[in-house]
Amino acid sequence: AAGGGPPPPPRARPAPPPPPTRAAARTARLGEPPHEPFAPNPMPDGPAQLVDEPSQVLLRRAELAAEAALRADAVHSPSPALAARIGARPAAGPDRAGWDAAVGALAVYRARHQPDTPAADPGPPPGAHPHDRQSDPWIRHLDQAARLVETWANALPPPARARFYTAATTVPRQRALAGLHALLDHGHHPDRLHRALTAEPLADVRVGAAVLEQRVADLCRQAGLEAALYDLPAPVTAQQEWNTVTGLLLEAEINYLATQPTATLAASWRDLRSGPAIAALAAGGGGMRPGQSSTDGMSSAVQLTRIEAALDRQITHAVSRATGEPAEYLTGLLGPQPDTEPAATAWEQSALRIEEYRHRHLGLSYGSPADPEAIDPKRRALGSRPAGSAATSYDDACQLDEAFSATLPF
Repeated sequence: AAGGGPPPPPRARPAPPPPPTRAAARTARLGEPPHEPFAPNPMPDGPAQLVDEPSQVLLRRAELAAEAALRADAVHSPSPALAARIGARPAAGPDRAGWDAAVGALAVYRARHQPDTPAADPGPPPGAHPHDRQSDPWIRHLDQAARLVETWANALPPPARARFYTAATTVPRQRALAGLHALLDHGHHPDRLHRALTAEPLADVRVGAAVLEQRVADLCRQAGLEAALYDLPAPVTAQQEWNTVTGLLLEAEINYLATQPTATLAASWRDLRSGPAIAALAAGGGGMRPGQSSTDGMSSAVQLTRIEAALDRQITHAVSRATGEPAEYLTGLLGPQPDTEPAATAWEQSALRIEEYRHRHLGLSYGSPADPEAIDPKRRALGSRPAGSAATSYDDACQLDEAFSATLPF
């Protein structure tokens, strides 16, 4: 170099093109005759082997990146209709995680399938079709890989087969599955892969998942493939995605309803039970899909089911508080919580029946006495005995378990 400086570093050579055997594998189709699957890899070990990533891996990574962007945007700008259905984003905790999951899943589903429905509604179920798992190459090859793993594991000796699907073997199992997925995506036929995996006897295998991982890794090494590239979250069919979205929305909606005043929920619960909702539930449903928005005329049966779930959540929380900090009306009626079994469990069951009646029929949250001025502990906790169908629930709330009632002070 001029001026006596150090010479410039040599220019990096471009990565060599993939060998013909790998190029053919990427373009192979299931209908073509299988080629020799484990031709030696002429490429030297090094970074150049990983430059030309498989197209399916690139597509899946791009899809996952697009999903992540949609989720991140959706949680910061939910539609007004969705906010009315599941509330604003909770401040923290599991409810916030569930809210984020529901909002993100709905945004991804609507972007992918574009249903002609309001923004808070995933639309009708798309249905499951036999070709769904065959039309997507990633799902098809992953299913084939899973069948190869299952067939190989079924041939193991009984003790090794019993350990194969334990939690301790999850990592090697997943690595083996990813490696087989890579081989199948590059045109290697399942029958030849099975023969290669079972070429060595299995009678003496004790740790099946580790052995399978090693055998698959050897096959990938011979074929010049990087199995880790395929260790990505798997796509799902449209119906599976719809099921997930509607389930997450239902959970988020119940979480939101559970934050509403108990009196409001109880009033809605009583109104719905006096209407056609009970008949619809008895007939097996309200005629509406699980993910339908209340803004679209949700049936009274679906409304009743969700309000009951929200009340159940409030009641569970009330009993949990009662075991740690029992309310005055509970100790007045039940006495102090026993320290020994079975009396302690019986005390909790009695508290549960009391809170169920108070929440559903009186609309009272935990800690609020039914009649603050009453001297009678029963009236203080539950109020006066009502007429009609609620009287049975009142009597159940007053019923004390034998194991517990024997411990009450005179």
